[in-house]
Amino acid sequence: CSEALPLLDLLYDQLLETKDSALVLDHLQNCVNCQTEWESMEDLKRRFATAKNNTAIPPELMEKVSLTLRRDDRSTLLHTPSRQLPLVGIAASILILGWILVPKLISQNGAQRTQTASSHLSATQLINSLTTNGAVARELNKQLLIEKLGYEPKYIHLPEWKMESSGVYADAANIARFDFVRNDNPNQHLSCYQAIEGTIIASGPVQNIGGKQVVLGTESGYQFAKFTQNGRDYLFVTKLPTTTLEEIIKGA
Repeated sequence: CSEALPLLDLLYDQLLETKDSALVLDHLQNCVNCQTEWESMEDLKRRFATAKNNTAIPPELMEKVSLTLRRDDRSTLLHTPSRQLPLVGIAASILILGWILVPKLISQNGAQRTQTASSHLSATQLINSLTTNGAVARELNKQLLIEKLGYEPKYIHLPEWKMESSGVYADAANIARFDFVRNDNPNQHLSCYQAIEGTIIASGPVQNIGGKQVVLGTESGYQFAKFTQNGRDYLFVTKLPTTTLEEIIKGA
């Protein structure tokens, strides 16, 4: 994954050599984690393309660009080395692209920040809700889950665990919870809360586990571990020993 992920953009733009493309494509066929990143990247690029196609550039903007270009002394342009001339076009392109994309991105990010800010919850609150009926609105359909959350949950690498259920936390519509059982022991349980970065708050000692800065603690008889990765907060909760939880975090 560490070698394939940085190459996904180049693969999408068909800028990789044939051999490298084949290697990355082969990895994608067998790696769910990288498949998820590929799908997210494709979705982002599709949304950029849609925004571009659906946005009309107002005539007044084009007129301003034209006026700016005409202000340059023609004789100066004629004596400018040819390698510098494209900069004028680049500047105009950046101006136009900024007009198209920046307001949309600000709007999307602003909505996301508003949603996140309204639903901060502590690890203690989330853990105490584990045994509360109705604390989570169950939803196994991935698309419906995404619509309810307002964002797409990131894939979690847990090869030794099977997901039993998923849903949206009732008191905070942007927090998801996934419940797992161990493949070889259905009596061992693990819950994982996931939210946009900055949503889940936890206090306790911080340790470096598997390259992640993890807050470890104990609450109401449960061991918990909270960390942030790829723009998401994760809170793992289990009654298994802390050493076992650390091993889970290393591979997640």
